[in-house]
Amino acid sequence: MHLHHFHAAGVSVVLECPPDALPAILYWGPDLGVLGADALGRLAAELRPRADQTVEAPVRTALVPEGRTGWVGMPGLSGHHQGENWSPAFTVVTYEREGRGVTATATDERARLDLMLTVELGASGLLRARAELRNRHALPYTLDALNLVLPVPGNPTELLDQAGRWSKERVPQRRPLTVGTHLRENRRGRTGADAATVLLATTEGTGFQRGEAWGLHVGFSGNHRYYAERTATGRTMLGGGELLLPGEVILATGETYASPWVHATYGRGLDEAA
Repeated sequence: MHLHHFHAAGVSVVLECPPDALPAILYWGPDLGVLGADALGRLAAELRPRADQTVEAPVRTALVPEGRTGWVGMPGLSGHHQGENWSPAFTVVTYEREGRGVTATATDERARLDLMLTVELGASGLLRARAELRNRHALPYTLDALNLVLPVPGNPTELLDQAGRWSKERVPQRRPLTVGTHLRENRRGRTGADAATVLLATTEGTGFQRGEAWGLHVGFSGNHRYYAERTATGRTMLGGGELLLPGEVILATGETYASPWVHATYGRGLDEAA
């Protein structure tokens, strides 16, 4: 199993990159320091999901979650070839590492789809990722959504985002983090005064200089979506991407769609996350 550990500015990211599945983030949080191969392997064994009462095998949540793995939450990729290939299986994957980043190129030969994922940890500790989807099928591919999803470790208990209106923008709003999906969508065609801006999952009572915060921002000023999802088994995810309208993106043979960059931050307190 191929594991990559990146760390910068007090933040660590552990990325699992198997040759037969899409990459998945196993850890994203406080800096783990320098880890040798053995220590990294033991850590990964502890962090990988366990089997639960829902399916016989552990459900692995990749950067673009797939239904074929047993994931029953929000799908990462949603689309079809005129009603076919609506549940792709990217089982042939190659990887290229450069600095604190990895690019994965995945293929579903049956659906004739290629998916390229790029993950980078910047010197500031800011994590970012994007996806590109290419259609090689003879039929056009109707793309409904392409979301990138990041797991939140530990036990965050609250959500923090922003709302508002003209002349009273970016009003913070908090709510408990419960089972289900908290969804924020922007359909204005540009970022409005009521935009979420950053969606944060936090530990209880997180303030400017206390607690822990994991935040996600979609780097796109057009229609976009953010969501936080907690499963019945207690796993917490932050996801987002461009909000596509019906029929907005239909890929002809050889055409490619590139998602916006999704930026993610971790901090001990909101000041550090900011």
